[in-house]
Amino acid sequence: MSDQICDLMTRDNLRWKWITLPSGERVYDVSLSRCDGRATVSFRGQDESLHQTILNHLQGILQRDRQRRSDIAKRAAETRARRTENKTRYYADAYLRGLFGLSAETPAFQPTAECRICGKKIRDSESKSRGIGPECWSNVLQVAECMAKIKAEAKAT
Repeated sequence: MSDQICDLMTRDNLRWKWITLPSGERVYDVSLSRCDGRATVSFRGQDESLHQTILNHLQGILQRDRQRRSDIAKRAAETRARRTENKTRYYADAYLRGLFGLSAETPAFQPTAECRICGKKIRDSESKSRGIGPECWSNVLQVAECMAKIKAEAKAT
């Protein structure tokens, strides 16, 4: 039990002003410490009969917290992927309309040292002048090619 709680802990010491047990009883000044792979719990009152109940409850709290953090990280990754896809589509459309490198007045297409799509630093001068790194640029060209095919097919029908 103690090993499982240690695996769930994100820091060596965790504190709560109070926790409410499933029985409805509140326990105050609860702290959970990790030392040498063992979890120890201390709380106001030190009623030993509550010790295992509190450990079980804290394990549930930590499991829910880990799941919540995992869900948040998954949603963040999905959001980043969707934003990257939208930016790629936007620049592919701009490329097809001939806006890349042609309009110095357009700030969106001026040279930059960071990729406009993924934000990574750009090292080669050609990519800097585009403002899009080589990996993202190949994706832009692929999307532009697909968009051009779709437009050509739409015109043919």
